[in-house]
Amino acid sequence: KKAKLFHVFAASATALSLAACSAPKTNESTAAPETTAAATTEAAATEGETTQAEAAGPVTYDAKGSGYGGELNLKVTIDGDKITELELGDHHETNVVMDRAFPVIRERILEANTPVVDSVTAATFSSYAVKAAVADAMTQAGLETEKITMATSGPEKEARTLEDVTADIVVVGGGPSGLAAAITAKQTNKDAHVLVVEKMDILSGNGKFDMNFYDLINSEAQKAAGNEKWTVNQVENFIEAKSTAGDSAERVKAWAEQENVLDAWLRDMGVELDYNYGAMNHMAREDQYAGEVIQAGMEECARELDIEIRTGTKGVDLLMEDGRCAGVSVENNDNESYAVRAQYTIIATGGFCSSKELLGEYAPGYEVFNTSNQMGTTGDFVKVFEKNGVK
Repeated sequence: KKAKLFHVFAASATALSLAACSAPKTNESTAAPETTAAATTEAAATEGETTQAEAAGPVTYDAKGSGYGGELNLKVTIDGDKITELELGDHHETNVVMDRAFPVIRERILEANTPVVDSVTAATFSSYAVKAAVADAMTQAGLETEKITMATSGPEKEARTLEDVTADIVVVGGGPSGLAAAITAKQTNKDAHVLVVEKMDILSGNGKFDMNFYDLINSEAQKAAGNEKWTVNQVENFIEAKSTAGDSAERVKAWAEQENVLDAWLRDMGVELDYNYGAMNHMAREDQYAGEVIQAGMEECARELDIEIRTGTKGVDLLMEDGRCAGVSVENNDNESYAVRAQYTIIATGGFCSSKELLGEYAPGYEVFNTSNQMGTTGDFVKVFEKNGVK
């Protein structure tokens, strides 16, 4: 259930002007002793200041960077030559991105003691802003650092092959569909080991940006609004409304039955879509999008259910043995590859709006357009399915 959002890039720049002062000319012979004395005094003062700074311990610097939405403020604490803390201040980044990305980029910078680290995938602009702000603080502290650009990344990691891991169910894709599948599997069998792998460093893909949650019936918001078409005989009405949607009758029936219980399922995990507008359309509130609330609720539920989630881990192929899928092979951001062996495998990797190659093959002409979808929509398993004869 996707609502297209279009983002506007906002650029901000900070200018630093340096003013030079000139002194009146003096007689060189008479000025020399005075200049020497001044230089000696200045050197002594500088040495004293350095000693005081060293003795002072940690110093917190106010630093700035420019992100997706404009200026980002960061407090950076430096003790000697060590970065000890990063505290996010005012910024204009999208909260559903920044709330997930900042803890990741913060941990990377503190661990490496440098802003020269990999950006958080799916949060490239926000990562750049944080890294640039840390470099700004280091410059204020008199420390050397590499110039930060959008392309700045950490050192290349040596490729390694790890031992296989096992799970009862592996889900490839950590968006709303993948998380819903993982949560339902765990709710059905609380003893199952459910493992979710997501190629991006943060969860959800497009889902966290969705404004409208479409096609919901039998909701508390509809009942409160007196929307009887979708609260009385709603399953039959839904089937009739979707009869020309291009799906089989069996699929539409299953769709209707699941939509009928979906609001209750979401509310069980604290997700309340209380604003119903226009038939089956829902938002969390009139001034709050549905996607961010649904995603936050599902992530919290997944944690409470002890579902294992590995971000920065991309599914690359199916493990086919004797004509049966036995799991997936994966690669992570640390350049490590391994197999996840599982009794059941669920692929929830989304569409391919961001793949020019697949658009050219399956929707010729559309590859010339840009997309408002996030960068992860590259249809990773389309070719894997074809190779393995999956329809």
